[in-house]
Amino acid sequence: MAHRWSYEFFIGVIANGLTIDHLCRNTLCVNPTHLEPVAQSVNLDRAPTALATINKLKMACPRGHSYDYANLGRRYCKICKLDWQRRKRAEAA
Repeated sequence: MAHRWSYEFFIGVIANGLTIDHLCRNTLCVNPTHLEPVAQSVNLDRAPTALATINKLKMACPRGHSYDYANLGRRYCKICKLDWQRRKRAEAA
């Protein structure tokens, strides 16, 4: 909360719904010039170690199939899923 106080004291009011992004990536920093009010989604997109950012940057599944529009289903590889389903059906038969 110290970073929010610092921003509001030295810069100005933080609009409702915005969070403070540490541009320096040091979450303990309270330097108001290192702080920026942004939407939570922007804050997560900027965080290099956030799981959402890591997944967003993936271009292929672990087996190498491209995550393009035709092969993407809620962040899983449709080709791999179809292969898995075929193997399971073959095992059950």
